[in-house]
Amino acid sequence: MSYKKQYGYQPGVATLNQKFVVYLENRNGNSDAKSFQPDTLKRLFEAWSRNDGRSIDVFRADAASYQYDVIKLVESKVRHFYIGCRNSYVDKYYRQITNWKETIDHEGVAYQVGSIRIKPFAQRSQAADITEYRLVVKRRKNKSGQIDILTQDDYEYRSIITNDFDLSAREAAHLYNQRGAMERVFDVLKNDFGWNNMPYSTLEKNHVFLILTAIVNNLYQ
Repeated sequence: MSYKKQYGYQPGVATLNQKFVVYLENRNGNSDAKSFQPDTLKRLFEAWSRNDGRSIDVFRADAASYQYDVIKLVESKVRHFYIGCRNSYVDKYYRQITNWKETIDHEGVAYQVGSIRIKPFAQRSQAADITEYRLVVKRRKNKSGQIDILTQDDYEYRSIITNDFDLSAREAAHLYNQRGAMERVFDVLKNDFGWNNMPYSTLEKNHVFLILTAIVNNLYQ
């Protein structure tokens, strides 16, 4: 049984250019997305270095990666990272943002985007190792018009943390949002290559199945 109270696996998967599976390891279903993630990513980077060696320009991940150990590992391995944030961890910064810019998303929906420099994880960091990052925030009016007790406004917020201070806030948000196209890779793997229904009853055999079908997917692409 998985942590979602269903039978299933929770593999660790990395994709390249929202298209190719470049790393895969099987994990049991009771490991939620953030559990043991530094271990998975360390093995990913070691495998990448051993088999390819080229530098990694951009790393994107969702809010399950918003962890001190993950961010410190990732920033030592890549040029720029863009990681989603949980609102409960960063909503205290939202009211400090003053550089909101109006823009339109690909569906024609208006939203605002702004950014602020922050120093998170202060309690986990050594005094000399407190790093400044950039919090990029998107907001749009909620449908109900109800005022949020924390932000004192009627916006819905989404945010990412990054070490990229050069892109505009809009460009950084757009670059992160492109990782959503990766979900189509999982749709193909689950529906066309059998990931939705594991064929074996053991983790080891299903791990081989996942790897082989991922290779076939890459060749197909």
